[in-house]
Amino acid sequence: MIMAKYRDNDPIVEISDPQIAWDETELERIQLELKVFQKDYKGVDAIDTRNLSEAERRKYCRQLVEGAFQLLRLRSQDYPECFEACVCRCLGSHALEAHLWSRWSGYKEVMIKLRDMAYFSELHGKYHILPATTVVASIVVKKLRKVGTGGLDESTCLMMRYKVFEFAHASVKHFNEQGNKITRTKHAIPNWKPKVLKVETPGSFGETGLSQPIPHKSFGMEDTKSQVGMMLKSQMPLLPVTTTTTKKITRVQAVDLVVPHMVKIMKELWSTTTNDECAASLTKEIVIVLPPEIKEWLQVWSRQAGKQEVEIWVREATEDLETYEWGETQVVQGRPAAEPIYAAINELEELHNENVPSVATRHKLQEGTTMIRHYVMGMEEKWKEWAYKELSKELLECQGAIATDVSFIRCSLEEDDERCWKKRRANMEHAANDDGAKTNWLP
Repeated sequence: MIMAKYRDNDPIVEISDPQIAWDETELERIQLELKVFQKDYKGVDAIDTRNLSEAERRKYCRQLVEGAFQLLRLRSQDYPECFEACVCRCLGSHALEAHLWSRWSGYKEVMIKLRDMAYFSELHGKYHILPATTVVASIVVKKLRKVGTGGLDESTCLMMRYKVFEFAHASVKHFNEQGNKITRTKHAIPNWKPKVLKVETPGSFGETGLSQPIPHKSFGMEDTKSQVGMMLKSQMPLLPVTTTTTKKITRVQAVDLVVPHMVKIMKELWSTTTNDECAASLTKEIVIVLPPEIKEWLQVWSRQAGKQEVEIWVREATEDLETYEWGETQVVQGRPAAEPIYAAINELEELHNENVPSVATRHKLQEGTTMIRHYVMGMEEKWKEWAYKELSKELLECQGAIATDVSFIRCSLEEDDERCWKKRRANMEHAANDDGAKTNWLP
């Protein structure tokens, strides 16, 4: 079953074929039948794949591809074009001669497509399938000829993570429809979340690829209201609030602060920089609790260094105090200011209580004031509702414009990717027809 969506006559197809894990018993049976082609087989009937004629190479590649189709529970006669393309791919990539997975001439092309497939899978949250020729050739080399990977390499991890072999049958089935390219399935990756970290850029994008997937997020009204609320709150004036903090300093603390500067001044012969540092470290409160002998030293020093403010502090610190407490006042931004109308209503209520002797009159005035307050509050709510609507409209328009731009960028990249795949496919087909040519898989 195929579900297609169209955009400017460029189909984006999702296949719905289920995952099918092959039977390990069947794999062992096919491997036994084709053991003569396996890399480490040492039997007397082993085939020396290094010295074969062209006819023999084609014959043996057909046998191996036939084995791969059987493993996928498919009949080669039902998919003749795909079968022949896979045979050509095995011939062109020298699948018979491979003795190490990473040295196989088709390895580079497989890795490019695996990374691209991983990128698109993480971008859309859906499993993607490899081109049939890529996955079948990989089965031939990796599973049927048992060419080792030398451990759990990157390609093996990607194949396991994105169910490459489980979807291999779908790659063959949709070979003609998809043009032998990476195709999206409708099967969601479990626990998938849009990535915010950088994801591997697909090789076919080159320098124009996205550095990270664009998260798919629909902007709901609740999100917009929250944003509008923050904007409205940010525009409300804040009343300054005065706070007073009690601070305390002892003589021991003051001496510890001042003595190092005194020593440095005497050592460096009253340098301007040292004098400035000492003056900057002093405060009136520190000077107050210093012992008399240090005050005398500071008085002489401040006069000679031209630090008039310190000289005044010393002159005024006539008491011999060992502890001093003082309050520091600081003005900070407070809660949002009340509207002037509410301040006026509050003042009216206070006047009622103070200047109206009659209880009945005072009660009537209070009722009237309460009605005014409720009316103003109602008008305020209506204003806020109007402001929400206006700001919501503006935000939604901006979000829509952003979504349109993102969609355009994504479509442009997908179109570039399609052109790159077509060029790469042409290179692959050309290389498959020239057995001795060294294939360049990059577009």
